[in-house]
Amino acid sequence: MNKKKNRIIALLAVLLFANNLQAENNGNSEVFTFVEQMPQFPDGERELFRFLSENIQIPTSPRLGGIQGRVISQFVVNSDGRISDIKIIRSLDPFLDAEVVRVIETMPKWIPGKKNGEAVNAQFTLPVRFQIEAQEKREDVFEEVEQMPEFPGGNQALMQFLNDSIRYPEEAQRNGIEGKVVCRFVVNSDGSISDIEIVQSVHPLFNAEVVRVIESMPKWIPGKQDGRAVNVQHMIFLDFQTQRRVQETVQNNGTVFTIVEQKPKFPGGNQALMRFLSNNLRYPMIAAEKEIQGRVVVQFVVNNDGSIVDVQVLRSVHPSLDAEAVRLIQSMPKWTPAEQRGKKVRVLFTMPINFRLQ
Repeated sequence: MNKKKNRIIALLAVLLFANNLQAENNGNSEVFTFVEQMPQFPDGERELFRFLSENIQIPTSPRLGGIQGRVISQFVVNSDGRISDIKIIRSLDPFLDAEVVRVIETMPKWIPGKKNGEAVNAQFTLPVRFQIEAQEKREDVFEEVEQMPEFPGGNQALMQFLNDSIRYPEEAQRNGIEGKVVCRFVVNSDGSISDIEIVQSVHPLFNAEVVRVIESMPKWIPGKQDGRAVNVQHMIFLDFQTQRRVQETVQNNGTVFTIVEQKPKFPGGNQALMRFLSNNLRYPMIAAEKEIQGRVVVQFVVNNDGSIVDVQVLRSVHPSLDAEAVRLIQSMPKWTPAEQRGKKVRVLFTMPINFRLQ
């Protein structure tokens, strides 16, 4: 297993869905491409990732050395949870295509999708990313460092770059589709970007646009640890909003910005924030006993007086870890508020909190 994992640097499964409410005819049963409650792998997305990483085996073939890219598969999750009609809609290599099909065929029954409260047949699209090279050649990738990577010109330049580069997909806009895409990537020690992953998906069109824009970025100022440039994992949250909610959203009778010129800041800066999290996080006993760990993504509003309100969990790992993440955020001191055009404003802030057992 270790040898296999050494050969797979990144295996990414992103949950993608079709973009309309039309049903297709498949024999005597309808197969929906979009339903109110989409099919789900038993125990959720995290278990799906684990199942894929533990079961995908790289076929031995000299021509696979250094290969990378996505195999995109599509299948039907039937109303009883069974999987059928597996096909590859984007091929990478015949060996890898066949391996993806093999692993999907071995999956347990899924939780079926639902429409109007009833279980139905639903089409599901699953991309699997392969990057096959020697892991030993890659340096450690840090999640937090003393000096985090920075876009050239700072946050304001990054905001400007995103505003100028992001194109709202016309098809998504026509259908009123909107939402927040969370993207993770590595800023390498030379400032280049690699290992782009979509960790929270809304729609395939949004995912493709986010990847396109991040791939077009100039080199960043790399992060540093102990005065040395290192590889650092970074996350960006991009909110696709239709014209009725462009740039800002109204909540609780006040304007809450999603993009501002000057972000809110924890008192003392990023190092002080890291120290606060380290000193105050209490690992829930139930999660520790079951060896549950992972990254909880929380979102909250930093008011124009620096106070924190409206804490919610965007990405869950376990109820006990979710509750601890919320408690931790609610116990924070007042922040330095965000500014827009010289005025202190309310802003929506998203933060990942990592739970790792020693």
